[in-house]
Order: sequence, then C-alpha cells, then structure tokens
Amino acid sequence: MSYTKENDQMLICRMVVRPDYFRQGIADALLHALQLHDDWEKISVSTGKMNLPARNLYEKNGFTHKRT
Repeated sequence: MSYTKENDQMLICRMVVRPDYFRQGIADALLHALQLHDDWEKISVSTGKMNLPARNLYEKNGFTHKRT
C-alpha cells in the first residue's frame, strides 16, 4: 500500500496484494489498519474506473464515487 498524507488528509495511491493471496481479506485488513492508525479528517482513493475489484473493496468500506 502506498499513500500520501497532508495535514489531516490522506490519499491512498496504490494497494497491491500478490495474486496468490487474492480473496483472503488482506486488502480489507490493510485498509482497516490504515483507517484506524490515525484520526484522518478525510481519506481519498484513486483507482482505475475499470478496476472493479478495487472499486468493490473501497465501496464496501464506505468510500463513494466522486468523479471519473
């Protein structure tokens, strides 16, 4: 996972799980750990519009689509 932070805002830039470990909850665990790590005023993420697994992950965890 890579992210940038500025003041109380975080932008998740990349989340990668090795294919051998897909669908084992690893990305969920990483995302939850990051969300609990600090008090963020805002957390944003950027991903490709056709990356359905990533979009599903983020939407399942409360993120909403803002723009394409």
